[in-house]
Formats: sequence, C-alpha cells, structure tokens
Amino acid sequence: MNTIQAQQRPDPAEWERPELRAVLAARNITVLFRFLQKLGFSQQKIAAWCGMSQPEVSAIIHGRQVQAYDVLERVVVGLGIPRTYVGLGFKACTCTCTCETPRREAGAPEPDSRPECEQGVLRRAR
Repeated sequence: MNTIQAQQRPDPAEWERPELRAVLAARNITVLFRFLQKLGFSQQKIAAWCGMSQPEVSAIIHGRQVQAYDVLERVVVGLGIPRTYVGLGFKACTCTCTCETPRREAGAPEPDSRPECEQGVLRRAR
C-alpha cells in the first residue's frame, strides 16, 4: 500500500472518541461504517480498506451483523483500529464506557443508553 492511500484513512484520533469507543467495544460495525460515511468516506473506499466488496459494506450499513472473527479482524486491521478496542487483543480494555457495564443475557432487550450512544456518534460526525 502506498503512503497516499494510508493518509486517506480516518484519523486515528477518531477511535478515541468516547461514544465511538462504546460502539467499538460493542463491535457494532453497522454504526462504525455509518460514522465513516458521515465523515465523507465512500462505501467503495471502506470496502477497499477492509478487504470487502462494496455490496458487502452496503449490507452491513443496512443492518447485517458482523459476527465472523475473520471479517471483524479485516475491519479492525483495515481501518487501523487498535485490536483491544473491539476485544481482539490480549491487553485489558481500558475504556470505561462499556466495560464497567454488565453484559446482557442472550435475548435480553437492549439497554436504553446504547441507541442514544450510537445516535451521538452519528450526530457528532456531521
């Protein structure tokens, strides 16, 4: 990869936003991709970084969940997100936004604060 392509990636400081850290900790790639679109990155560019096709990125943006480890890893590596932010690293997560919150049981309803946090990420990207 050449330097010009690397420079066009999102600023690594974006991953430090508390509301985005919550999205990353939840592994919510849909909101992450929507955030990148709000920053002006095309689906084609996101797909190229993450080793995906544009239709696959579109499907994720429209709600398809990313559950496969290899896909999650390609997204993290492709976008330059620290692996620990999505729970793929060996180091303990240092974020306080979600790690201190107990995990939901399978089938339990989403907590009220999560959608508000996700909306905050997209609202602040404008």
